[in-house]
This record gives sequence, C-alpha cells and structure tokens, in this order.
Amino acid sequence: MVSDREVKGIITWASIGRKLSEGARGASVKDFMVEHQEIRAEESLSRAIPVIAEHGYVMVRGTDKRIVGIVTASDLALQYHQLAEPFLLVGEIENHVRRLMDGHFTQKELASGRSPADEARTVDGVEDLSLGECVRLLENPDNWKRLELAVDRGQVMKTLGQVRNIRNDVMHFDPDPLTEADLRTLRGFATFLREL
Repeated sequence: MVSDREVKGIITWASIGRKLSEGARGASVKDFMVEHQEIRAEESLSRAIPVIAEHGYVMVRGTDKRIVGIVTASDLALQYHQLAEPFLLVGEIENHVRRLMDGHFTQKELASGRSPADEARTVDGVEDLSLGECVRLLENPDNWKRLELAVDRGQVMKTLGQVRNIRNDVMHFDPDPLTEADLRTLRGFATFLREL
C-alpha cells in the first residue's frame, strides 16, 4: 500500500506459486505481487464469501475510501464454526437421545409424548418426536427405567432440560450469542452421550 487508500497489490502463497509456475524469478515482493481483491465495508458478508473462497482473502474498503481491514478464509472458517457449532451439537444430542430411546417404546407410547397442542400430528417412531417431547416421555421414571441406563436420571434430566432451553434459543435464532457456559453444556452433554 502506498497509503491507507491506495493498494498496489498483494502477495500470498497462491500468488507466489502462480508467479513461480509462470517462470518468475526474483527476490522482491513486486516480483510475486498480484492485483488485490476488495469489497466495500457495507456489503453483505455473503457477497464476500465467493471472493474469499476463490482468493483466500478480501480487503475491506470503508466509506471514507480507506482500507480498513482484511477478511481471510481463516476468519470465515472461525465465524462459520462459531455460528454452526451450536446447531451441530444440538442435532448430535437429539440424535443420541433418539437412539437411546429407539426400540424401547411402542408407537402408541411415543405418540403419547407428543405436544398436547399437536395431537393431529402422526408419530410413527422416535424420529417424529421433538427433543422436548422426548424429554416429556423420559421425565416419567417408569419410562426412564426402560432405557436400562446405569447413570443418574436426575442429573441427566436436569441437563436435558438445559439443553432443551438452549436448543430453543438456537433454533429460533435468538440474536444474542450463546454464552460460553451454554456451549460448555452442549459440548459436555454431547460428549457424555457419545461415550454412553
């Protein structure tokens, strides 16, 4: 950059590789520099993603025409992880709970767990129940015994209740990010169920 507004080019591992493959030989940055990619700061991140995917980065130009930052593929991966991890953990937990319940209840018993507000919905198997409906069935100590698990029912049900509340925030796109405590709950319970 000549100034915070004028970019002469950029050098990346990809530009070095490309220039070497084209026969470039030199010891200066200018020998391996390529034209930079940029996007306006007010643009949607979704517009930047294809540029980042193709080039590994995009420079960000502010409203005052200054380069105000850079977004890299690593930044994108980290952001994706932060956004996707809660969804993935909730899905994993729901699947583990359904697997634990599968084969232990009749279709009629499973249907009795569905939400009272949704009586018309067909429940053919445990996969048709929401996490809340699974929890409702397992809150009954007799139903819990049918799983034949050698773990503390009270603690598992307490954590399942917390997971259900977190799940509702996640699946209804609560604008507030999950707390680190909520993430620890999801990670810990998913690990527990994996090992169980």
